[in-house]
Amino acid sequence: MIFDGYTQNFPKIRPFILMRAGYAGSQRFGLIPWSGDVSRSWGGLVPQPEIALQMGMQGLGYMHSDLGGFAGGEKSTTNFTSDGSSMVFFSPFFVHMRKNKSHLNQYFKTISLGHTPKRPSNSDTNYYLITIHLPLTTAKQEFHSCVRCFFCEPNNQQLLTYDKAYMWGDAFLISPVKEQGLKEQTVYLPKGFTWTDFYTNKQYKGGQNITLPLTINHIPVLIKGGSIIPMLEKVAATTKANFNQLQIHYYLDPLVNKSSYSLYNDDGETPNNFNNGNYEKLNIAATNSGKQLTIILTSETGSTYTLFSEKAIQLTVHNSTQKPKKIIVNGKKQVVWRWNDGVATINITLPEASSTKVILKY
Repeated sequence: MIFDGYTQNFPKIRPFILMRAGYAGSQRFGLIPWSGDVSRSWGGLVPQPEIALQMGMQGLGYMHSDLGGFAGGEKSTTNFTSDGSSMVFFSPFFVHMRKNKSHLNQYFKTISLGHTPKRPSNSDTNYYLITIHLPLTTAKQEFHSCVRCFFCEPNNQQLLTYDKAYMWGDAFLISPVKEQGLKEQTVYLPKGFTWTDFYTNKQYKGGQNITLPLTINHIPVLIKGGSIIPMLEKVAATTKANFNQLQIHYYLDPLVNKSSYSLYNDDGETPNNFNNGNYEKLNIAATNSGKQLTIILTSETGSTYTLFSEKAIQLTVHNSTQKPKKIIVNGKKQVVWRWNDGVATINITLPEASSTKVILKY
């Protein structure tokens, strides 16, 4: 009913319906659910990753809980932005309501493990809502939805109910902190990949449990080998995101020979852009033979898309065991590129409806 009314009254705006409840199939109507009025306590935090994973299994990947918690006393010693930051920073979108009862820390900068950060300053508005979309994803793609580690290792039956960590999209393994006062956390890494600590760049072999220290700065975040991750510079709002200046990160893994990724973009507002050809895509394919890494970036636009501009791309290859002997871009030797402790960075341009081939020879 809401979807039909939205479509009728706002035909030029893409539906985005934030709801407290839903059921399997609701995602067809632009339904974006959250888990309701969550207790601002450890007991309220613990079920949230599991709820998101269960909803994802039903096709509702664009899912979150109250940012910072909602219900509970002011003397609570935990909040979702600190102790459950996986449900905040590593979620498809943010939801927070009732500002005068939250323990949101300022600008989400402080990640604590057992104390209550300062509350934000009061305002004239007691109730407000924030939805923050990751700039390099759309509800259509659900690139950053939360899914079980089982999908990385389908033959491991124990991962069917494993909830100490989850996959945030296809590249990030996130391990939420769900117990107060922990100094370290043990995480299982699905086999078949090499995993890289997002913060330290240390590599781990898959198929084992590893124990990582916990600090006030971050929770465990690891990158699956072979992943292609697009990023943007920090912006104040997604409407200010510049898709003409991109960072593309590739995590080299000897266990992964081929990788691919397709980055979709449109105006973010008009309904049915994909079906109407009003979109652009950046297709990225990587092939690793050990002695040579080939990455091909191809721009693609729909038949009615008019917003494309030449793209400046910073391509970064992580986890090289040795410095490339040479780098070739579109058949020509690349003279200017950077190398720093196993990381190669190349700046390239990509015109409309064209491809750029980058070859790293080792």
